[in-house]
Amino acid sequence: MTDPLAYPEQVGQVSEAEYVAERVASVIAAAEEAAAAIRADAEADAARIRARARAMLDEATEVLRRVDRSDEARAMALQMALGGRTRGEVEQDLRTGLRLTDPAAVLDEVFGRGTGHEQRIPWAEQAKGHAP
Repeated sequence: MTDPLAYPEQVGQVSEAEYVAERVASVIAAAEEAAAAIRADAEADAARIRARARAMLDEATEVLRRVDRSDEARAMALQMALGGRTRGEVEQDLRTGLRLTDPAAVLDEVFGRGTGHEQRIPWAEQAKGHAP
């Protein structure tokens, strides 16, 4: 019969249960490290994606602002041209009133490409009810 108080193994040796517990703890620590690295990478990716999304939103906002300004400039130029203003007068108003730095494209649409500063639209007088 064996002594129930006797050590089943030699003193100083690690039992199988202790060995398994150490290995499990080692695996858990490695998994926690891997999870932390994955989390850090995901957070960095999310930050990059948020920054890119903000930049794209800013770009879209600027494009929409320019489109709105272009439509506003076109309407303003057409209204002034119908009122009999010259291309030069309309250009000055677009530069000062709407602060457009280059209103040439809008002016070309309203007055025609290559027209001079003193050019008026020929149909402005007709629009007012006068004969040409």
